[in-house]
Amino acid sequence: PFDDFVTVKIQTQEYSSFSLNISDFTGRLLHKEILPYRQGESYEYSIRLTNNGINLPSGMYLLTITSNGQIVYTNKIVKK
Repeated sequence: PFDDFVTVKIQTQEYSSFSLNISDFTGRLLHKEILPYRQGESYEYSIRLTNNGINLPSGMYLLTITSNGQIVYTNKIVKK
C-alpha cells in the first residue's frame, strides 16, 4: 500500500521510453506519466500522487507500464 508516492523499478536493455498509467477498475485513466528515455540500465522512478493535482482517494487502482505501445507490466496497487 502507498500513501503519497508510487515507486517503480525499471530495467531495460534497449533505448526505450516508458509510460506509467494509473487507472481505476472501470478503465478510466486517472494519471499518466511519461518516463524519460533510458538504455541498458536499471532505475527507479517515483511519482507523487497527492498535492500534484491527482489526490486519489483510498482504494485499489491499476498500475500499467507501457513501452513502444506494448504493455510491459500491470499490477494492482492500493492507496491507504
